[in-house]
Amino acid sequence: MTKTSWSHVFLLIFSSICFGVAPGAYAVRASRLLTVAVAEFRAESLPADLQMLRKSFPDALITELGRARTVRIVEKEFLEQILTELKFQASPYIDESSKVQVGRLLGARVFISGSLAMVNENLVVRARLVSVENAEMLGEAEAVGVRENILGMQKDLARQIGYKLALQAAFAETAGLEVSETTIAVYKDLERLRELAKKLPGLGLDPARSRRKSDYLLALSLCDKIIDAFPKTAMARYYRALFSLHNEDFETADRESQIAQNLSANIVDNLLLRGNLFFLLNDFERAAAAFREVTEEVPGEARAWYGLGRVLAVQGDKIEAVAAYLAAMERAPVIIEAETNLQTLLSGAEGLALLTQLAGQKPELYAAAGVLRAFWNNDRQPLGDLAEKAVQQFPDLYLGYYMQGVLAASRKQYDEAASFFETCLSLRPSFAEVHRELGLLALQNKRCEEGEQHITIYVRTANFVSDYGELDKQIQRCKKRK
Repeated sequence: MTKTSWSHVFLLIFSSICFGVAPGAYAVRASRLLTVAVAEFRAESLPADLQMLRKSFPDALITELGRARTVRIVEKEFLEQILTELKFQASPYIDESSKVQVGRLLGARVFISGSLAMVNENLVVRARLVSVENAEMLGEAEAVGVRENILGMQKDLARQIGYKLALQAAFAETAGLEVSETTIAVYKDLERLRELAKKLPGLGLDPARSRRKSDYLLALSLCDKIIDAFPKTAMARYYRALFSLHNEDFETADRESQIAQNLSANIVDNLLLRGNLFFLLNDFERAAAAFREVTEEVPGEARAWYGLGRVLAVQGDKIEAVAAYLAAMERAPVIIEAETNLQTLLSGAEGLALLTQLAGQKPELYAAAGVLRAFWNNDRQPLGDLAEKAVQQFPDLYLGYYMQGVLAASRKQYDEAASFFETCLSLRPSFAEVHRELGLLALQNKRCEEGEQHITIYVRTANFVSDYGELDKQIQRCKKRK
């Protein structure tokens, strides 16, 4: 049996243990994805110069787990926002008693937390995996090592957790940076570069680049410092290319990204950078080729599909652009621009004409595109079997389940509606509207606290809320009935 097939078998076994159901027992949940939430690690006893590890270890874990095609990670910023908004605790760490509650609110099936401590001269990192479904601990992982081998410890911890979740066959063999005893100073510089790069767009140039020149110069000086000491550090070459690109020094960006690729050919971010570089240079053929290479190497990478969609749209191939945007929407990370660009393509009379073209030329895209257009137009009439077909053809597209839930609720099939909404939530925890629907169902069933929490998430995260007064009245009525 191949490694991939073993992974599939293990995942089915894990599903039956974690979710309390036999494989194939889901009536509604067609998606194969396992939704995981990763919280900030505790690090109270660490010295000041290592405190950044409480965030960098979870970030590294998210990056590694995100490589698995069968995992959907709850967006870190959204998790932190919900923890703050709902005031689960005053500290930045989630306590044990809140994990299951938060996980359920966000549609996660597994919640991962951890701690870091210094024991003698060694750094000890422990992670705990908890099943949100039944509150049982699924396992623990531990990595121990000297301060200088933090990168190696991060990969070791992620690989152990991958085994716990039966996802080992989905991990890439390397993460683009050689695991070696990198000094703590270099590691901290790489962490600083990662933080500086967070706000940079994946496609196009940084709109705030004129105000961020000092950040770029700081980043480039950090890259020079690392490369002088460790010239074969691929990630330092990548960051030099990235900040050179947004500094509009395209020649340096091209040269450094090629060096990074030669040092480590599988740095996904570097391949995406090259696609963006060609896009900015109006070399759309090479841009499309770069993004396609990533979709072939890492099919679960949403950013590559989004980039490909942008290129195809510019080239005038709207049908294939729709296909690429839909693929981006099915995958992680969440890219809002993929949805807004697709909405633009499907809007108005031209969008209706494009939908007609899809029906004739790409019928496998028609149902999903039709459901999205109906949602954006707030039109529930033409759905019929369209939402069901969208789910069959795009089982990881959250909106198909949402629209099925809306239809079921309109028919007063509330249990079925809840199942559809919960699946939608697990695929897109930050989708505000599904929190509204789940909140209303919870209030209807006298689960007042849960309902109020979902409604709070909806009100705080939705782009526009027109019915807050009525929602608050329903919360108060629920509390009085209880």
